Amino acid sequence: MIFAWLLRRREEDYFPCLFPWVVFVLTLAIRVHYVNQPHNWWVVHPDEIFQSLEVAHSEQYGYGFRPFEFMAPEDGANATLARQVELHHGLYALRSFLVPQAYVTVTWFLHVLGFNFPPFVVWKTAHAVVASTLPLVVYRYVTAVFRSHDTASLAAIFVASCMMLHVFGTHTLLNSLLAPPVFAALTHLHAIVAPSSNTSGVTAGSNCARSRREADDTYDVGRPSSRVQQTSKSKERAAATTTAAFSKIPSQRNSRQRHDRRVRPILRDVLDPNKDTSPSSGTVVDRQTIGSNSAHDSGSLQAFPATHHLSYRSSFTAGAVLGLCCYVRTDVVALGLAVLLPHWRPFSTRYQYVVSGMFGALCGAGVGLLDDFRCYGWGIASPLNWFTFNVQKDLSAVIFGENSPRRYVEGIFFQNAGMASLCVVSVVGTLLSSFNNIAPNTGTRGPDKRSFGPFLRTTTAWVTLLLMYSCKGHKELRFVHNVIVLMLISCASAVHSILLTLRLSRTKSELLLNVTLALFVYSQWRDVVGLTSSSNPSGNKMAFLKFPDIQDVNICLRYVARRPDVRGLFIDKDLYVTGGYTLLRKNVSIFGFCNKNFLEFSMASRRTLPSRLWLGAQRHVSVAYFGDVSNYVSVPNSHYVMKFVLEDRRYNYIVVQKNHGIQYFGPAVFQYGSYEVFKRGDDPATNAYLSQVAATITPVHNATVLEHEGDVLVHHGAWARAAERFKAAMLVQPDRVSLYGPLVVCYRKLGEEDRSQTVMAECWRRFGAAACQATRGITPL
Repeated sequence: MIFAWLLRRREEDYFPCLFPWVVFVLTLAIRVHYVNQPHNWWVVHPDEIFQSLEVAHSEQYGYGFRPFEFMAPEDGANATLARQVELHHGLYALRSFLVPQAYVTVTWFLHVLGFNFPPFVVWKTAHAVVASTLPLVVYRYVTAVFRSHDTASLAAIFVASCMMLHVFGTHTLLNSLLAPPVFAALTHLHAIVAPSSNTSGVTAGSNCARSRREADDTYDVGRPSSRVQQTSKSKERAAATTTAAFSKIPSQRNSRQRHDRRVRPILRDVLDPNKDTSPSSGTVVDRQTIGSNSAHDSGSLQAFPATHHLSYRSSFTAGAVLGLCCYVRTDVVALGLAVLLPHWRPFSTRYQYVVSGMFGALCGAGVGLLDDFRCYGWGIASPLNWFTFNVQKDLSAVIFGENSPRRYVEGIFFQNAGMASLCVVSVVGTLLSSFNNIAPNTGTRGPDKRSFGPFLRTTTAWVTLLLMYSCKGHKELRFVHNVIVLMLISCASAVHSILLTLRLSRTKSELLLNVTLALFVYSQWRDVVGLTSSSNPSGNKMAFLKFPDIQDVNICLRYVARRPDVRGLFIDKDLYVTGGYTLLRKNVSIFGFCNKNFLEFSMASRRTLPSRLWLGAQRHVSVAYFGDVSNYVSVPNSHYVMKFVLEDRRYNYIVVQKNHGIQYFGPAVFQYGSYEVFKRGDDPATNAYLSQVAATITPVHNATVLEHEGDVLVHHGAWARAAERFKAAMLVQPDRVSLYGPLVVCYRKLGEEDRSQTVMAECWRRFGAAACQATRGITPL
C-alpha cells in the first residue's frame, strides 16, 4: 500500500509524484553515511577546514588555527614584519563570522540536549544534511521556471548523483552550504519577476497530486495520441473547474491579457458541457488542440498550478535569505543577476513584491554588516575587502597561482565519462528543441515549445557565469558549484525534450529514460568510489594537490585525539590537508609540514583574541595564526627538524610515513594506509638516548639556506631561533656581510645589548659602517 502510494503519478508523467522526496531521502542517507566514514576524510581544499571548522572550533573550545581571512586589522607598529606585509596587501577581514557561528550553534544545541559528539563529525554531518536538500530545492526551482514535473525530476536526480556536487556537498565548503538557500530564494523571486498566469497557493509538493485529481475529472489522456471523452457529469465538473480557475486570475496588462483572450475561447470550446464531444458526434479533441496549455506541456492553468503564494512576508524572507547569502559569499550577486534578469518581464512583474524583496535583501545584508562591525571593528565590511582582494587587485592569482582558461571546461565537461556523455546528449536535445521551436505545428504530440525559452535563458545564465569565472586568473572547481547546478538543469530539459521528440511508445520511452539515468548514476558513483580507492594509480583527482593519502593522516590524527597523554604533535604532512585542532581535540603545540616548509606553532606563539560568539559569556580564545610561528625549517634543511622534535620533550607523538627510519623515537603504536604513529618513551634512559641522537644532527652546510631561514624567522618575530640560524651561517661563511645586521637586530629584540654591540663592532671592522647598515628583504633560496 505504501509502495503504491509512493509510485502514484499522473498518467502523462514519467516520474511518480513523490519522486523528488525519494531522491532527497536517498541523497541524505548516502551523504550522511559517507561523511561519517573516516576513510572519506580527505580534503578538497584547505578552506573547508581552516575557513569554517577551525574558526568555529577556536570560538567554541578556545583554541585552534586562524587564517588571515578572519583576522582583524591591527596597528602595524605592533605587528610582525610578515603581518605588516599582509596588512599592506589587504589580507584581513575577508570572510564573515556568520558561517562559523552557524556551526557553533549546532554543537551548542546538541550540548543543551546532553550530547557531546566530536565537533569534526557533527559539523561535517550538519553540512551534509543542508547540502543534501539541494536536489529538492532544485526540483522546486525547475518546477517554477519550466513548469514541468518530469524536467524538474530529471534535474533533481542529476544534481543528486553528480560526482562533483557530491564531493562538494560532503566537504564543508561555503559554496555547497549556501547553494540550497540561494536557489530556494531564487525560486520565490522568479515568481515575482516572471509571474505565471496563475497565482494559486499550491506548493510544489502538492502540484502532482492535485493535478492528478483534476485530470481524472476532466481529461482521459493517453500516449502518444490522446482523445478526450467526457461524460455529462465530468463535463459539468470540468466546466466548473475551468470557471473557478479563471476566476482566480487577476487582471494583467498587455501580453497576459492577450494570452487570456486566446486561451479562454479554446478551453470554452473544449470543456463546454453543451457541446457533444463523444465519438459518435465525430468531434475529437487532441491534446495538441489545446496547445501548450495541457498538463503535460506544463502550461495548464488548472493542471499545473503555480508553485508559490506571493505575499509581502514571503518576498521579504526570500530577499533577506538572498541578501545574507550575498553578504557571506559576494559572487552570489552575479548568480542572482544571471538567473533573474533573463526571466524578467517588465510589464507583468509584481513590483510591490519587488520592493518587499529588496527591503528584505537590505535587512539580510545589514545583519552581516552589523556582525562584521562587531567582529572586526566599526566601518569594516568583509565583502568589500573580498572584492578588493579578489577582483580589483586580483591578488588571489598572485598568491595562489594563475590557471589556464581551460581549467573549468576540462574539469566540468571532461572530468568523467558520465558528464561528457550527458553534455553530448544535451547538445543533441538543444538542436532538436531549436528545430521544433521553428518548425510548423503538425498537430501531433511533440516537445513543448514553451519550454525552449526557459531552457535558453538557463543556458545563457550558466554560460555567462562560466565565462565570468574563466576571466579570473585563479580558478578552482568549487567556485563554479552553482554553474554546474544550472548546467545540469539545462541538461535535464534537453533530455526531456529528446524523449518527447522521439514520439516513442510509453514503454519504450520509460525504458530509454531508465537506461539513461542508470548509466549516468553508475558512472558518477563509480568515480566517487574511485576517489579513495587504493587501486587508483592517478590518486584522488578531486583532492587538494591530488594527494592520495590525506585520509590516512586524518585517521592517524583521530587515533592521537583519543590518547589522554598527548603533550605535542609532529606531523610529516602538509597541515593544510589535515583536520587541524578540530579533529585533534588537543590544546598542544604542533610542528608540521606547511606550505612546502616545516613550521612550529608552539603555545608561546599563540595570539589571545576576544571571542566572537553570539552565545555564551564573552571570553578570550587562544589561536594559532599562520603568520606567527616559533620555528621554521626549509626543505633543503629538512633533516634538521628532527633535532628540535627530539630536544623538546613536549612532542611525544609523531605522525610520519611508513619506513621513515625514525624507530629510535619510540614504538609504532598505530598505523593506517601509508602513515603510522610513533610515541616517545618517557623513561630516563630513552630521553638520554634521544638527547644524544639530537646532538648529532647538524644544520645543512649552506649559508644561503641558513640565512633564508633566519630572515623568515625575523619576519615572524622568532628572534631567538633567527639568531641561531645567523650564527650557524657565520660558521659556514664568516665573510657574509648580510648576516651581521639581522643578527644585531635579533640581539636587540632579545634584550641582549652587549652582544648586539659586539656583533656590530665586528661588522664595522670587517666591512665598514655603510655595508653593515644596508637593509634587505628575505634571502631567496
